[in-house]
Formats: sequence, C-alpha cells, structure tokens
Amino acid sequence: MKRIGITLSIVLATVLMAGSALAGPGQASEQETTKLAVARKALLLQRFDANHNGIIDPAERKALSARRAANRLNRKVKMMFIRLDANHDGFIQRAELRAAKPGK
Repeated sequence: MKRIGITLSIVLATVLMAGSALAGPGQASEQETTKLAVARKALLLQRFDANHNGIIDPAERKALSARRAANRLNRKVKMMFIRLDANHDGFIQRAELRAAKPGK
C-alpha cells in the first residue's frame, strides 16, 4: 500500500516537471492539466478506497469526513495550546488562563 502511494507520488511529480518543461514558466498545457487531474484522482482513490474496489462508497466518504474534521479540531487545539502556554512548559496553568485575553 505504501509502495503504491510512493509510486503515484513519483508519477505526479514527473507529470508536474514534464509539464513545466513543455509549457512556459507559470503556464500549464491542457495535456499537463489533464494528466495532473488523472494523477490526483488516482492518489485520492488509492488513499481513501479502504476496500480497494475502485469506488469511494458512503462509509468510506463518512470516514474521510470524520478524519478531516478530527484534523481540523487537532489543529485548532494545537493553536490554542500554543497561544495559552505562555511559559512553553507543555502545560497550561490557571495563571496562563487568567492572563489570556478573551477573543484572542
């Protein structure tokens, strides 16, 4: 599974490099855009199609949504922790909570 992901990543990188050589700087050819879209879809399917049937079914979509929501929540908690942990000791003390400005 990991090997397939690495192979698809290499294909994606190759498509990007080949396209930038064919088109001018900052320009993407229509062929490059199509190849990139196909590579992205292949990566998406490989990553989220848990039972490898070639379809992202409702259960897999639900799992994907839950994972994305958890990632957003984790990022928010990390950012809040960074803002509140004034002395950077890895803990949030009452004094740090009291010192925190509301809405910040």
